[in-house]
Amino acid sequence: MSDRGDRDDLDLVCPLCHGRLLIDRETGTVLEATPPRKGGDIDDLLGEVQSATTRRESEFSRAFEAERRRRELLEKKFRLARERS
Repeated sequence: MSDRGDRDDLDLVCPLCHGRLLIDRETGTVLEATPPRKGGDIDDLLGEVQSATTRRESEFSRAFEAERRRRELLEKKFRLARERS
């Protein structure tokens, strides 16, 4: 059997969760399992918060502009209806 870190061992990384497995090539047994790292470092987390803030601000601006256009359209329709009567 080989010791950990030898060339005979397979070091696999899960593409979905980024967990790591160290597997003995000869026996197929798992020698070491490292769970995925939860969260990220502070810079990653800060970036996520900032991008979420940017998305919220963008969505708010878009909704605000749509509401302004809707209000202008309703005022125009009201003026036209009042002129016709």
